[in-house]
Amino acid sequence: MAVEPVKIKRGFQETESLKMLKESAVNVNLCYQCRKCSSGCPVADLTARDSVSDRTSAGPLDEKTGAGPDSVPEALRSGMARDSVPNSVPEALRSGMDLTPIQIIRAVRLGLEDLALNSKTIWLCTGCETCATRCPQDIDIAKVNSILRIMAYKRGIKPKLPNVAAFDRQFMANMKFFGRVYEMGLVNQLKLATRNFMQDMDLAGPMIFKGKIGFFPNFSGFLTMKKFLSRFKKARAGKN
Repeated sequence: MAVEPVKIKRGFQETESLKMLKESAVNVNLCYQCRKCSSGCPVADLTARDSVSDRTSAGPLDEKTGAGPDSVPEALRSGMARDSVPNSVPEALRSGMDLTPIQIIRAVRLGLEDLALNSKTIWLCTGCETCATRCPQDIDIAKVNSILRIMAYKRGIKPKLPNVAAFDRQFMANMKFFGRVYEMGLVNQLKLATRNFMQDMDLAGPMIFKGKIGFFPNFSGFLTMKKFLSRFKKARAGKN
């Protein structure tokens, strides 16, 4: 089935994502599409690896004018070659990232914010920084995904992976209240938020037995976290 190309307007127009990235000292226009980020990402879906058609597509945007190709390559929209995925790959991985890290960067540079904000990739990113470590241009792609998640929250975009977004919210709430992760509390919060009460219950016993889940919270980092959040709020208020 033929897919209509996404038309890109000529001329540079700075989008909200590019503005936020500039404030965070991340210059995605330095990317020259070497694909070391995508090839090193431990979460990237094997079915979303960049295709040959993308490797022969138009070059990067002009850093000054922002001019780019007239259409987004098909590999950016899908990039899937499911017949090449081994049967040994788990189904969870088969249906993982719909866009690889390089495709997210390319979408941001082309001004296709909706494509990036509505992808599963920004929610599957674990922030391991493998992509940033491999990047020869020192582009922090994990920070790019983090900023896109913030934008998705602000715009009220429904996450493609609600359970991941729920974990994100509950983790931050847990950190704000206790100052450090209280595992048992986080598990309970997440179960109530997702209603998946029986999921992974078979792992509870072994983890408790090995001391991986504490029954009682540790407040040793509470004051440090409180000071950090206070400084953050003051800095944000000063910027506004």
